[in-house]
Amino acid sequence: MGEMLFGDAKGIKHFLVITIGTGLGSGIVINGEVLYGHDGFAGEIGHTIAKSGGRRCSCGRFGCLETYVSGRGMRQTISELLGASFDKSSLRDMLLA
Repeated sequence: MGEMLFGDAKGIKHFLVITIGTGLGSGIVINGEVLYGHDGFAGEIGHTIAKSGGRRCSCGRFGCLETYVSGRGMRQTISELLGASFDKSSLRDMLLA
């Protein structure tokens, strides 16, 4: 609703918002109304299983998309990749800072 009232979606009646931060958030607006779905979670993509048996998510399931594409998830992936290599990388310095 904030995007529709004050943000880049002002005046737009149909849109999708995806936010990436410590988690992965999303929302769907159709005809100027937030789509909630029958269980209140329509548009929730962060807890879609992306990798069966993957990383444990804060929701208790394994392999949720959020555990790979959120800021926290990307940091973990980078740490794992750098841990498997001794190559120089400016990312290594950023993670240690």
